[in-house]
Amino acid sequence: MAVPKKRTSKSKKNIRKSAWKKKVEKQAIRSLFLAKYLLKTKPEDPAVEKLITRLNDTTPSENNQEEKGRM
Repeated sequence: MAVPKKRTSKSKKNIRKSAWKKKVEKQAIRSLFLAKYLLKTKPEDPAVEKLITRLNDTTPSENNQEEKGRM
């Protein structure tokens, strides 16, 4: 197993962390935009429509009960 020779500096660690956060933020914005778009417009794909109706029909408590039943 690979082991680092020396400790990574704080600045290098922070640079890597900020780069990761920028990627995550960009993806979160894309996901939010897509979700808003799908909720506002009528999707043509039946699979997407089925997913949206399933998400709208269930409440958070129902989702938790379904997950517990699977385990």
